[in-house]
Amino acid sequence: MQNKLNFKVDQIIYPSEKERTNKETIWEHYFARKTAFLIAPIFIGLGISANQISFFSIAAGIIGSILIAVGNFWLILIGGILMQFWLIFDKTDGLVARFKNTTSKFGEFFEELNGSLIAVLFFLSIGFASSKFPGFLPFSLYFPPKIFIILGLATSLFIIFRHLISRHFEAVFQNNQVNGNISDGGLFANLYKIVIRFSGVYSLAQPIFLIAAIFNFLGLYILVYFIIQGVLMLANVFYLINKAAK
Repeated sequence: MQNKLNFKVDQIIYPSEKERTNKETIWEHYFARKTAFLIAPIFIGLGISANQISFFSIAAGIIGSILIAVGNFWLILIGGILMQFWLIFDKTDGLVARFKNTTSKFGEFFEELNGSLIAVLFFLSIGFASSKFPGFLPFSLYFPPKIFIILGLATSLFIIFRHLISRHFEAVFQNNQVNGNISDGGLFANLYKIVIRFSGVYSLAQPIFLIAAIFNFLGLYILVYFIIQGVLMLANVFYLINKAAK
C-alpha cells in the first residue's frame, strides 16, 4: 500500500511479528489496523506527530468511557463509537512513529499506559451503564443496579491483575526470555488464545458491546465478560505458577 506521501506498509512500518500477534485479536487486525493504514498518511501529511495521535487516542477513550458510564441510550452509543476512534488512533500512532523514525521508550510506555487505562475504564463504564439499562437477562434473572457496577469493577480488576502478574513474571524471569502469558503450544494454550480473541477491548468485545447497546442486553454483556475475564485471570495465574515452579 503506497500513496503520494510514499507511505508504504512494509516490514519497517508493520513488522510481520506484529501482524501475527494482531491476528489473535480479530477486531484490531481486520478493522482498526486496516483503517489505521488508510488514515496514517493523512496525519503524516498534516505534520501530526505519533505522540499527538496517542493523545487523541487516550482522549477519545476517556471521553467515550465517561459517556458510556453516565449517558442515556444515544450517549452510550456515541461513547461506543468514540471507543472505535480510540482503537483506530491507538493503531495509527505506531505506524506514524515508525514511518517518521520517531519511536521512543516514552512512546512505548505511553501506548502501554493507554491500552491498560482504557481497558479498565471500558468495562467499568459498562458496569455503570448496565446498572441503568440492564436490558434482557436470561432465566428472568434480576440483579440490583449496584451489582452491575460491582461486576464492571471486578472485570476491570481481573484485567489489571492478569497484566500485572504477567509483567511481574516477565521481569523476574527476563533472562530466560519467557512470556508472561500462556503462549506455549497445546490444547490449553490454543483455547486460551481463542478466548482472548473475544475477551478484550482490542478484540470482539468492542463490536459486541455496540450490538449489546443497540439491542438492549448490556446486563448480560457485563455478566458474560465478568465470567470470561475472571476465568482468563485464573487460568493465566495458575499457568504462570506452574511455569515458575519448573
